[in-house]
Amino acid sequence: MDNIAEIDYSLVNPPVITKTFMDLDFKGEFYNIGRHQEPPFTAGPLSFPEQTNHMMNLAVS
Repeated sequence: MDNIAEIDYSLVNPPVITKTFMDLDFKGEFYNIGRHQEPPFTAGPLSFPEQTNHMMNLAVS
């Protein structure tokens, strides 16, 4: 991102594409450049309520 922080992200599941939606399941992590270490916890799964009237849903934990 800049000379202080980086982001590492990737798809964790295959994309799901239908006539009405596209689901891209990414997992990412921000960390300091030169000091990348695994977090001391495992992030739990996130879930969204079923909604059809939003263009995009985003969750950050």
